[in-house]
Amino acid sequence: MSRYSSRYNLVTTGGLVGLLCFAGGARAQVLFSFTANTQTSAPNSTVIFAGTITNNTASTVFLNGDSFSLIGNGLTLDDTKFNSNAPLSLSPGGTTGAIGLFDVTIDPTAANGSYPGSFTVQGGGPGITDPLVSQPFTINVAPARSATTPEPGVLGLLSALGMPAALLSLRRLRRR
Repeated sequence: MSRYSSRYNLVTTGGLVGLLCFAGGARAQVLFSFTANTQTSAPNSTVIFAGTITNNTASTVFLNGDSFSLIGNGLTLDDTKFNSNAPLSLSPGGTTGAIGLFDVTIDPTAANGSYPGSFTVQGGGPGITDPLVSQPFTINVAPARSATTPEPGVLGLLSALGMPAALLSLRRLRRR
């Protein structure tokens, strides 16, 4: 092995180790969390996902858009809430507080089950739509609860039982 190839391997290895150390030491610049990342609802309904976005950097971050994926027939995601509620930018250390991010409409024909999805906040600088942070979410479609007939209260039972007795008493009084 020549001295050149040894030096080349050493530089290449050192560069890779340095890159891995840098990547491993990096921390999230933008934090994003849902107020509830799993929601359950019945077919023919809409669920609203809300969350908080925080800028954990020393410079302003622009929130220029979003992207999403949702696996499941009969489910429709509408991200209008993100476009209406998210600020154009977040100052260093700034947060949105809890804001509405998107709605998922569950079609009447949607099958019962658990459906995964992912929501990504995009941005960075002005006009940039790089992915900043992404979070998974889940929609559980469950059958609608059937309406139950309420049980009669105590007064209702007493009235129902007392009515025949009152009618018999009235009938006896009329015979006299």
